[in-house]
Amino acid sequence: MDEDKNVVCPVCGCDPIEKECAHLVFHGDDLRTRDVVLESSGREVLGELERDARHFVPEFASEFFEEFGKCFPTFVSCDRVLWEGVPGCSGAYQYVWARGRARLLNDIFRFLRKKLDELRQKRAKAGLPPVRKRTSRAGVRPRK
Repeated sequence: MDEDKNVVCPVCGCDPIEKECAHLVFHGDDLRTRDVVLESSGREVLGELERDARHFVPEFASEFFEEFGKCFPTFVSCDRVLWEGVPGCSGAYQYVWARGRARLLNDIFRFLRKKLDELRQKRAKAGLPPVRKRTSRAGVRPRK
């Protein structure tokens, strides 16, 4: 959905502006994949993905769910509503729907961990050194 009209839950039909809907997992103006991964999988997984598998972290959540939504059994849809305000001010408000919030978050976490494990196995088979976890920023010693 890329049009300017009211959004309703594809599962129960409620309007998320009028009533809190249990099927609305994420929503936001120009919602970023980074925010989805942080909430579902944590900072460590996000860091590994950004460092070693950036193709799993496209900029916008709509792109992430377009590409990988079919991998999550509880995912229902990701709707975008384009909006325009004063000249030069516009965006895309995104709604991510699922049959269960906790289940979708777990599905995303398991999927991303599996992809990272596969990447590690490929590196090992190719004889490449394992990817090291970064414990501190370059040039900065960890605090004691």
